[in-house]
Amino acid sequence: MPKTQNRGGVDFFNQVMLFQKDDGPETKLWKNVLIQSVIDTVWGDYRSLQTYGEKKDAKEWCNLNNPDFIEVCELAGFNPNYLYKRIKILLERKKNVGDNNMRSV
Repeated sequence: MPKTQNRGGVDFFNQVMLFQKDDGPETKLWKNVLIQSVIDTVWGDYRSLQTYGEKKDAKEWCNLNNPDFIEVCELAGFNPNYLYKRIKILLERKKNVGDNNMRSV
C-alpha cells in the first residue's frame, strides 16, 4: 500500500482499502490505482503543484458516470457505488472543515 499522509483519509484507507493476504498482484495494483485517485481527488497531489485542471480531472475520474472508474473499482474488488459514496463523504468533510483542519476528521 502506498504511504499516505495523515490527512483525514487514513481512516478511509483502513476501512475501505485494506489489503488482504490473498490479494493477487493485479488486485493490489488496482487497489493502489484507486488509493492514488482518491488522494488526488480529495487532497490533490501533495508532491507537486496541482493545477485547477488536474484537480478537476481527478474529481471527474472518480465518478459513477466514468466507465473507467467503475471498471477499476471492480478489478480492485470494490463496489463502485460504495466507494463513490465514501469519496463524496470525504469531499463534504473537507468542504466543511477546510483544508487546514482535515487532519482531525
